[in-house]
Amino acid sequence: MKVAYHFSVDHPSLSGTYYGYRLMTESLRALLGMRSWTISTKVLDGDLLLSHVSSDRERTSDGYIERFNRDKYSAAVEAWLAASREGWSRLLPDLPESFNGNVAVLCFETLPHYVAEALHRRLVDLQPAYVGATEIDESVQLLWELYSNCLSPRLRLIGSALTVFWDGVSEDSKDHGLATGLADDLGVPVTFESLEGRHTIFDSRHGFVYARRAAECRRRFGHLLAFVADEVIDRLGDAAPELPDRLWSGLNAFERAETSEDLAQVAASCRRALEYVADQVFPSSDTPVDGRPVGPAHYKNRLLAFAQRERKSSTSIDLVLVSTEMLAQQLDKLMALANKGVHADLLREEARRCLLRTLLALDDIASMKSGPFPIKTEIAPLGILGEES
Repeated sequence: MKVAYHFSVDHPSLSGTYYGYRLMTESLRALLGMRSWTISTKVLDGDLLLSHVSSDRERTSDGYIERFNRDKYSAAVEAWLAASREGWSRLLPDLPESFNGNVAVLCFETLPHYVAEALHRRLVDLQPAYVGATEIDESVQLLWELYSNCLSPRLRLIGSALTVFWDGVSEDSKDHGLATGLADDLGVPVTFESLEGRHTIFDSRHGFVYARRAAECRRRFGHLLAFVADEVIDRLGDAAPELPDRLWSGLNAFERAETSEDLAQVAASCRRALEYVADQVFPSSDTPVDGRPVGPAHYKNRLLAFAQRERKSSTSIDLVLVSTEMLAQQLDKLMALANKGVHADLLREEARRCLLRTLLALDDIASMKSGPFPIKTEIAPLGILGEES
């Protein structure tokens, strides 16, 4: 999600400093310290220019004159507060008091929810200068105007490396001071990256309509993936009651992983989840099916046999075959890379794909069953009923 962090720059704790650089380094240092997560995001900064959307514009023979309108400003503040609190929000209760001065913004184009929350907790140490964070929904025009059109793209963070943006036209636009300062203060490699005209008036896609479509795509795909997870856990969970625990183990290992060995546990959890589901929907047998062995080690063959038994459609069977083969290759690749000690940042991308492909493969399996799966219940021993295991 796109997340913005806000700071009251008139607070005495930020006086006498180049507050923009300090806020950037404090935030980046916190993100770089989160070694269990690989982050890839653009970083924008600037001021929260509510006055920009609160002026009366008068056309003159020389162009335009803008005059501040206090009533419009008050309305803009209220509209901004309402829109900012629609999604994930950690804005502080006394935030409106900050509008008596200037509010600086540090905006990250893409942060996982748990990273956004962790960064917020780190920045709380800067209170009362820090006044909170909020998710930015760019399908709301006011938020697009404030957090895209009025902010400047400053740099990109990928893993533990930074690139500082320049306009791609004039070498003078390269901020060597910023690059050198970040490299020295954060101890990470810093290079330059050309914007090639993106995020400027020359960019034909820099506008609210395109931003709204992109925001709606993110939201709708998120809903689709959430629906897939619901279907898998609800339908397959009837026949495979341990499935939520096994998927949780994979997700938990992914979010906490710091080393290649940690990430190998993600692959192990994914494989165990798939093998467990195969055990539940088509138990192993000594009798081959269509000439294929379906013993305990042949979970792919058993999933294919399940598909053939439930649906005779060749398209459906091919779907399960392709998805399980692709996932099996991904699992084998991840385990092999982990055994070679490949850098954890690269492994994390493989692990993320494993989790997603496991979910989609399980969704394919669930879709093979035209009716409900038989419900299986693990009866708890009498002495621990009502206790949390």
